[in-house]
Parts: sequence; structure tokens; C-alpha cells
Amino acid sequence: MSSPHISLRVARGKHILNSHLLNLYNSSHFKQGQGDVPELPKKTIPPLESFPGGHGLPKGLTGPACIIGAGAAGLQAAMILPTLGITDITILEASDRVGGRAYTHQFPPDSNCKHNYYDMGAMRIPDIPSMQPTLDLVKILQMANPPLTNPPQLTGYTMKNDSAPNMYYYTTKAPDDSPFKNRIQWLLDEYGFSTAKTEAELAAAFEAYFSSPSGWDNYSCRAWLMASLTYVETQIAEMQETSSGLLDQALTEMMIDYSDFQAAEGPSIPWYRIEGTTGDPNNPLTGMSALTEAMREYIINSGGPDVTLNSPVVQMSEKDSDQITVTWGNTVATQQSKDFNLVISTTALGCLQRMDLQGLNLDPSVQMGIRSLSYDRATKVAIKFTDRWWMNSGLTGLGGVSACDLPISNIVYPSWDDGDNAQNYILMASYSWAQDATRMASLVQDYPNAEVKNVDDPLVTLCLQNLVKLFQTNGHPEVTYETLSQKYISHHAWSWSRDPWTAGAFALFGPGQFQNIYRDSFTKFLCNGNFLIAGEAMSVHHAWISGAIDSVVLQVARWAMAKGGMKSVSALKRTKFGGGVDKFPQELDETLLYWSVKLHQGTVKGEEL
Repeated sequence: MSSPHISLRVARGKHILNSHLLNLYNSSHFKQGQGDVPELPKKTIPPLESFPGGHGLPKGLTGPACIIGAGAAGLQAAMILPTLGITDITILEASDRVGGRAYTHQFPPDSNCKHNYYDMGAMRIPDIPSMQPTLDLVKILQMANPPLTNPPQLTGYTMKNDSAPNMYYYTTKAPDDSPFKNRIQWLLDEYGFSTAKTEAELAAAFEAYFSSPSGWDNYSCRAWLMASLTYVETQIAEMQETSSGLLDQALTEMMIDYSDFQAAEGPSIPWYRIEGTTGDPNNPLTGMSALTEAMREYIINSGGPDVTLNSPVVQMSEKDSDQITVTWGNTVATQQSKDFNLVISTTALGCLQRMDLQGLNLDPSVQMGIRSLSYDRATKVAIKFTDRWWMNSGLTGLGGVSACDLPISNIVYPSWDDGDNAQNYILMASYSWAQDATRMASLVQDYPNAEVKNVDDPLVTLCLQNLVKLFQTNGHPEVTYETLSQKYISHHAWSWSRDPWTAGAFALFGPGQFQNIYRDSFTKFLCNGNFLIAGEAMSVHHAWISGAIDSVVLQVARWAMAKGGMKSVSALKRTKFGGGVDKFPQELDETLLYWSVKLHQGTVKGEEL
């Protein structure tokens, strides 16, 4: 496996951009009667002190700015823009809360249940280099001045627990998925990913992979596997390694996911969860929402705006070459419009597609990406019980996940210990993706924000019956439907594909999608550079909060360079956001950033500007 300090995802993104920009550069050279060059001329961002005026704010960057969406990406944008002198900011959020897919559901106050919540969306962070932006953000919020009321805390998360029961085909024996693992490992070995120790070696591996006559990136994982594995072996791989239907994603996505999780599952790799306090003595703790609530407070404490909730954007159009008109409101009668010099959309693309974008005159390839990008589905069911009965039925230690081929798919056990005297515990009785999530979602009612108390709800019945089957098959006959029904207190469930403000759980690229959509998002300027599309889908680290954070830094950096030149980018690099003071996140390559702007501006003359 490649060095843990070298991200396959980052190397892939850089290869895609480098290949595209090098072609553009050489095309420009050809038009000028010059020959091709083997690589782009290297560029670095000079330190801020080297510019006239030193630490003064760069010129050329002006507001007002509009941020659409108050998830992690939108809030990160609102934290970054003031460091570049943009303080006239409007943050529009369609829903009635901040956080986006960082969403903790609080059960009603219960003094007998200390951890009286579950994370409906993002819930865990492995300590690997690609997750550093999120870990750094937590530190920034903890060290905020003035101090935040309830800063988020990193605490331990147990990803793997060998005592957690599993079940396939109503037996405890897992089917043999070694044909899949061997095949994926062959791919990693064949092109040199496994042995790459440097960025250059990893770049060479991707060059060989993408230039292969086989065109692997245009294959789904299923199509690629079926060429050498049987139908049954392929189905077993899907059942054990992911969820029903997910082998239809791009082969490259599966290869990188496999590599990532192999690295993150090592015994020396810690995992974390986010925990925070609510200020309510009867319901003192919260989960991942603590992160985005702290970001909101940080923005306000820094003199920035609060989020305007219940304000879905319905239309955007170019007013002239320098402004975009944004219209928002829940009804036609209450709609309002305002002109902005900069608009950053951080919504999921399904929500962006619902807006009237005709007036933006977007390139057809961008419109195609907005329409077609695949999003996975995810459904969770949390049940509150009178005790942690699973600890008396085989589980030792805290946390971990059970996997099975029953409808509930995965059971996530709490990683915290409230002690045996705690009377009530919440169990994530089902966590599913893809087709499994769609089927579970068919039983999810239109629950209010509060939990439901109905043991006869078909969803609860299914979960309890599946839990009984799982534990009894693993030798625990004491776990019966009757006992679990008696221990049941209430439940809550959530399906992200049914959420109108996300229209899906997270980006999941199909064959060929990533290289085209990512390339366009990073190399094309929309509305004269005044309209930016950010969010986890626009990052190599899609499906993670770090991806949302990185995407904002990348897009704002391109905008800053286009509008304010090198000093503006240097000022952004000097901030503590993204990669830290005088650092950019791994995903942002300064040479690629430079040429993505200058080639678009058509200012290339030979190798210099």
C-alpha cells in the first residue's frame, strides 16, 4: 500500500487537472508556434511579506457576497471571506437549521440517558492525512477568541469490535470474498499504487492507469469484476464490502475507497467522533452538530452575519459582467432579490438543479454535471432501550459495527460508556446505504422532529426482529422479540434521499464522472468568475466533511487569484483555515491553481505571463 502520507484521492485529482491543463498549455504554445513542453512550469505562491504593502488586505476583492447553504462548506466560506476583506456577506439556508449533513437528532430531555442523541449524518473521523482539515477546524474552534460557548471536542470512536456479531445467509460464517480482494489488490499492484512511496511515483501510477488501453476509469466496478469473477463472487463482494448496488459506482472510486479503508482500519489509526455540550442540564450532550453550531457562533463572534434560515434560493441570473442576482423565499409572495459580486453555492447538486439557473448561462458541461452526478442514499434508525442489552449478549468492550444481509444491514454500537447504572441507551439499530437504504426508507414515516413512541411501527418491528435473528444466530437465545419489545422506549429514523434540502446522502461518482466533473469545476470560470460551486461533491475527498472544507478553499483561491492576483492567494494561504498558517490543503497544488486561472484568462505568452 502507498505511504499513508500520500493520498490516492489527492494524486488522482492532481493527475486529472495536470493532464487537462498541460494540454491547454501546449495548445497555447502551438498557436504561438512553439513546441510542446513535458510538464507545466512550476509556480509557487510568494510569501505575503514579498508584496507591496506587506500584510495589508489585497485589492480587487469586493463584496457583497452570498453563500448558499449553511452546511460545513457554507460556514467555512463565511469564516474565510472576511480574512480577504469581504465582510458584506449573506448566508442563505433553505432549512430551519445549520449543519447540512452534520445533523444530530436530540431525543427529548431524559435525565436517565446521558448520550441522548444519535448522528443522523456524519458521525466519525479517521485520523488520516485527508481528514486533517476537519481535525484542524476543531482546534481552531477550541482556540477561538472570544471563547465559544460550547466548542466541539474530539473523543474516541471505536470502529471495529471483534466481538460484534455478524450474519450472512442465517449463519455466522462469512462467505469468502477473497476473489474480490485479490482482484482489487491486483489492480493496485499492476499499476504501482501499492509500492508508490512518493508523489512522483503515485503520479506515474495514475498516468499508467488512466492511459491504459483498457480504459478502466470508464468501467463500473461491477462490469470490471464480472470480466474475471463469477456472478456469485461479485454479489458476495458487494454484500460484504459495501451495500446492494454500490458496485455500479466507478471502478476507480471503489479502488480508492478500498485503499483508504485498508489504511484507516490499521490498529494504530485512531478514529474520533465529535461531542459537545448543549447547556441543557437535562440533555447535556450533542454530537456532530456541535461542530457546525460552533462554526456559526465563531462567525457571529467575529463580526460576521448570522445565517438566514428558511430561505431557499429559487433563481439566479447574471445582472451584468460583475454581478449575480439571487432570488430566495418560501413562496412567490415572499420572495426577495439582491445583487451580489460573488455567489458561492455549497448546496448538494440535487438542490442546485431545482433552482432556475437559466440566467447564469452556464456551460452545458457544467449543467450536465449538476444534473447527472450520482448521490448515494443513506438511512438510519435509532432506537432507545431501557438498557444496553447487547453488552449482556456477547459484546465486550464499547463500539463497533455488526454487519448482516438482513434489511437492517449494519448496527452501530455506542462508543461511550455511561455506566451500568444508566437506565436508557440509544442504539443505531440500522445503518444502510444504496438499495438497502431505499428499502429501509420505504418504512420511514414522515416523522416530526421528535422521536416516535410506537413499538408496533412496522419499521421498529422489522428492526427488532432482525436484531433477534442476528443475536440468536450468534448463540444468544435470551435475545427475543418479547424482551426487546419490553425494553423499547422510542425511536427515530432518517432517510437522506427523502430530505428536500439534500436530495441524497453524499456524492458517489459513476464511471467517468469524476474526471469530467472535477476537471470542469476546477478549470472553468462561471459567470466571469463570480459564481463558485463548492461542497463535498467538488472535492477529491467527497462524502467527508474534509471534502466540504477543501472545496471552499480551492474555489475561493481560484476566485482570489483571478480577481486579486497573487497577493490575494498569498493572503488566503496566510490564514489558519484550510491547511494551517502558510499552508494549503493537500488537494490544492499551487502550480495547478496558477495555470487554471492564467490559461483561462488567455494571458499565456511562451512560459511567462
